[in-house]
Amino acid sequence: MGGAIALDLTLNCPERVAALCLVASGACLRVAPVFLENAGNASTIPQVAEAMKEFAYSPHTDAKLKELASKRLIETRPAVLRGDFLACDVFDVRERLGEIRVPTLILVGSDDQMTPVAFSNYMAENIPGAQLWMIENAGHMLMLEKPRQVSQALSGFLEQLVIAPAL
Repeated sequence: MGGAIALDLTLNCPERVAALCLVASGACLRVAPVFLENAGNASTIPQVAEAMKEFAYSPHTDAKLKELASKRLIETRPAVLRGDFLACDVFDVRERLGEIRVPTLILVGSDDQMTPVAFSNYMAENIPGAQLWMIENAGHMLMLEKPRQVSQALSGFLEQLVIAPAL
């Protein structure tokens, strides 16, 4: 959802955006029915949490991390979770990606099932000058699964932005 917000801001208020980092995102974010059907009811949110363990993480991710994240998800109010999923499900800016004119970094986990590598490849091909960085053995929650690699990618991208104008 954060990527959708960042893309929306970049496309609709470009004067407010100096650079764009998209982490585990896509230009179109269809949500699996299992999430939409079960997110709005407190009694079925545990089913969403279980599905997230399977779909949002790499098979290489520590089970303890998945369990902790699952507990946090269950604490989310059903109306909020369902609203987030519904907003993602209707999001689609594929036709507008060519309008983006700021430096862009796209990060994707090699094992992301929710916003697969193909989504990131599409954005990289359609956002002028975009850089794509794949993080191996990470899923949709790559910022939790591989925080050091995500931090390194973001730091390197930001360093390029600081150095480039001085040239």
